[in-house]
Amino acid sequence: MERVCCGSILRQALSPRHPERQRGPRHPERQRGPRHPERQRGICFSRCSNRFFTHGIRSQPDAKRRRIGSRVRILEPRAPRQRFQFARPERRFDGYGAVMHRHRIPTEQPARPRQEVVGDRVTLQVDDQYRPPRHAGKLPQQENNLFVRKMMQKQRGKHEIETLFEGFVSAAVTAIEQRDPTTSGHSLRVSAYTQSLAAAVNATSSGPYAGTHFDAEQLKEIRYAALLHDFGKVGVREEVLVKAKKLYPLQLDVLRQRFDYIRKETEAGIVRRKLQVYLEHDRGEALTEIARLSEDFDQRLKRIEEYLQFIVDVNEPTLLEQHQFQKLREIAQQSFVDPRGIERPYLNPGEIKLLSIPKGSLDPSERLEIESHVIHTFNFLSQIPWTKGLQRVPEIARAHHEKLNGAGYPYKLHGDQIPLPTKMMTICDIFDALTASDRPYKRAVPIERALSILEDCVRGGELDPDLFRVFHEGKIYERVIPPAAE
Repeated sequence: MERVCCGSILRQALSPRHPERQRGPRHPERQRGPRHPERQRGICFSRCSNRFFTHGIRSQPDAKRRRIGSRVRILEPRAPRQRFQFARPERRFDGYGAVMHRHRIPTEQPARPRQEVVGDRVTLQVDDQYRPPRHAGKLPQQENNLFVRKMMQKQRGKHEIETLFEGFVSAAVTAIEQRDPTTSGHSLRVSAYTQSLAAAVNATSSGPYAGTHFDAEQLKEIRYAALLHDFGKVGVREEVLVKAKKLYPLQLDVLRQRFDYIRKETEAGIVRRKLQVYLEHDRGEALTEIARLSEDFDQRLKRIEEYLQFIVDVNEPTLLEQHQFQKLREIAQQSFVDPRGIERPYLNPGEIKLLSIPKGSLDPSERLEIESHVIHTFNFLSQIPWTKGLQRVPEIARAHHEKLNGAGYPYKLHGDQIPLPTKMMTICDIFDALTASDRPYKRAVPIERALSILEDCVRGGELDPDLFRVFHEGKIYERVIPPAAE
């Protein structure tokens, strides 16, 4: 019976070994000992594509091939196919120290059609006991189920990514509020206002925005831009970011201590003069001069207290009147002698500069530093690999302090250079800044007063009049805060 290698059935069958190349038997001294019983029975432990055939051993002329570990197969009618189930791997050794493969547990399974080499042709031999596998008729359903599973995995992965990014945005907003507690909740409120205004624009049936519609992806883009529009504040110095007065807290403490020293030094000077008068004059004249010195001390002490109280009042971020500038110059001209005997002014040049701020609590250099948060925001958001539907988030967020007449900052954009979502965000940002009750440097403005201020901005050409009309008529503010807040 013809026996061929199980790894190359057709090659061995159609191209038999050349007779001249046949080798004789081994030398008697090189003959191997008895084979393993299972190998003699023709059971093959190798894992190959034809592992279900009955295996045998090559004849003696093929000793070299047998020595390098090739396996052969007997092409003959066989029993029904057995499907092998792999048990736990075992390391088994044959009689020659070779590691055999996994132990196989045969189970009954009908055999499939098999090929047989007859002469120079390959024929298909079908076993009568063959039965199609039970899952043969369910392949389309299995493929459909596989497609569904893949789609579900894809949707699940997309949902996980969106959840991850939502967590990142929430963490970023928390970082902003921790950096600047005075504006806590501002980003969330501006986002809610802007989304409500966008929904109102979608529902508009008249005016220049009647044909404007924001889809779900654009609304998400607006939401992210509104939530992260102030993220650049993390790049601003904390003392400037949270500055509520014209003077920094440490500067005000130093100034109070200085005035305490001036008060004590004035009192000590009066006491020394009284003692000198008492020693140089007779009793009557001394008492008269001491009374005059006491009255002068009371006036000077009262003036010192007035100066300090005026400084404390001017330190508030309110509008500074012209007469207040003159009073500051008067205080700056006063002087005292320090413990070293050096004459010093009541106010140093840096304190005069800050106290002379006409409006608000920031001088020009500090205001430029605060305004730079827009640039920091754009630079930060530009580093995020946004999806195709969210690519305009940095562009929308960077222009929320721009005005239609070019009076905004930092890029001085005009009109159509400002994206429509940014125009909506600007209205909502100004409204929340006016009505917020958590700002330490100003009081909350009533809603009607805030709307009046926005109308003044519209008349000044800073805000879009049509968008403000939608904001006002749609009462967008009532969708976020209750009317009782007035």
